[in-house]
Amino acid sequence: MPYLLAGDSVILKQDSIYYEHFYNELQPWKHYVPFKKDLSDLLEKIQWVKDHDAEAYARLQINEPKIRDGMERVELSHDHLFPCQCQRNEDKDEL
Repeated sequence: MPYLLAGDSVILKQDSIYYEHFYNELQPWKHYVPFKKDLSDLLEKIQWVKDHDAEAYARLQINEPKIRDGMERVELSHDHLFPCQCQRNEDKDEL
């Protein structure tokens, strides 16, 4: 999920008993769109995101990952040993 948070998409997160160390810093409707663990509201949440895509993205996106005290940003290498082919396509017919 940390990589998803740094990306440029709205995240939908299922309510779960499982816990990651960073979950205490995440807030529903700020960092992700929550949906019930029984999936009963999943289609409703997907439709809401589709209907409010630009608004949801603008409100939910994280522009910069949070850096904690003692941590520093490591810049990506520009030596092209491992070129990234992960540009986002503008076409959004995912569902």
